[in-house]
Amino acid sequence: MERIIPIFHSLSTSLRTIQRKSSGEISIVQSSILYELSLMKSPSMQTVAEAVDMDITTFSRQIRTLEKKELLLKTPFADDRRIFILS
Repeated sequence: MERIIPIFHSLSTSLRTIQRKSSGEISIVQSSILYELSLMKSPSMQTVAEAVDMDITTFSRQIRTLEKKELLLKTPFADDRRIFILS
């Protein structure tokens, strides 16, 4: 186990570096959100938050950031204005 932890940290650092250099504008978490969103058709915020295993408060902050960068759109659901649909 002691030998696995340094390898994991090294791999994690390398992946963050690759991600930063390739997309620059978004974090790994934001990239995961956009990826999950691409797999779904008109999902609610709660659905995507569950897919990326994130609490709704933290998820909402990430969504606001992605909205500011104009990478996604958050629209109120017609039948229930408390629910937001992501696209």
